[in-house]
Amino acid sequence: MDNNSLLPSYLRLLIFFPLVIFLIFVVMRFVLWRIAPANQRGNRIYVVERAVIASKTLLLVVKVGDEYILLSSGTNGVTFIKELGRDWEDEPWPPEEGSGSGGSSGFSSFSSMKFEDILTTIRNKFSGKS
Repeated sequence: MDNNSLLPSYLRLLIFFPLVIFLIFVVMRFVLWRIAPANQRGNRIYVVERAVIASKTLLLVVKVGDEYILLSSGTNGVTFIKELGRDWEDEPWPPEEGSGSGGSSGFSSFSSMKFEDILTTIRNKFSGKS
């Protein structure tokens, strides 16, 4: 083979390889950072737990400073549900019967319901139906 015929291939490699590396860097640095900011953990605000309620609806427990709050996140945005207090992680789960914490958690009305009925109630609450 002639060395002159390989020269254009080497030039293309020297030009396009750094260009591809640069594009990968730009995508990783700027685009992915904006798409997935939930993976980043801040010093004072971060998601402790998340649970999927429906296909596009999440329940989130977020720690803000020393306080825990319960939020729902869906296609309509983020909705504040309840402040859980400072000692949320220390409370036993599920709440013990007769301990008094079951009534304050708001779940005591669900104790005799089927799971399907509980899920329907929660979905209706988040969709605005009564």
